[in-house]
Amino acid sequence: DSTCFSVIFTHAKFLHKSVDFVANRKEDRDRWVSALTYLISQVKEQSAHFNERAWILQKFSEADHNKNGTLSFNEIWSLLKKMNLEISEEYARVMFKEAEKKSSDGALDKDEFLKFFDCLTDRPEVRHLLRMASSEGVETLTASDLKKFLVEEQDVSSSIRNKCSEWDTAV
Repeated sequence: DSTCFSVIFTHAKFLHKSVDFVANRKEDRDRWVSALTYLISQVKEQSAHFNERAWILQKFSEADHNKNGTLSFNEIWSLLKKMNLEISEEYARVMFKEAEKKSSDGALDKDEFLKFFDCLTDRPEVRHLLRMASSEGVETLTASDLKKFLVEEQDVSSSIRNKCSEWDTAV
């Protein structure tokens, strides 16, 4: 029937389950299917993106050996080295002091550490270059934007151009 649709739930460890629906009209069914398809695509897109905040908080917790919810500069400096941040200890100290100004307790809690990490890793010049290379003026590049940047701005070799062409047809 043109008013029926099914939602199939899948789980890696469980069998597939389905729930069947009957709408009053075909138009209602189409709206439901469209809305559910959109929601599913949004969830898939979100799960495909790396959750940097969660990763940073996990690293914070791992570095918090005494489990007091804060990190001293020495703990943070050790963590930054493990995270491969290529910054000087002097710069890290200055940024640390700036981040702990409010509490002045010689340590950063999770929120302070997140702000501290953002300040350390912010690269306005890179964000500007991404916006310039993006066809939509945003800080991310599509495959086409990346190809254009590599070919026009970076003058990549023909072998890379050919690989980009292969990717273009796959995307």
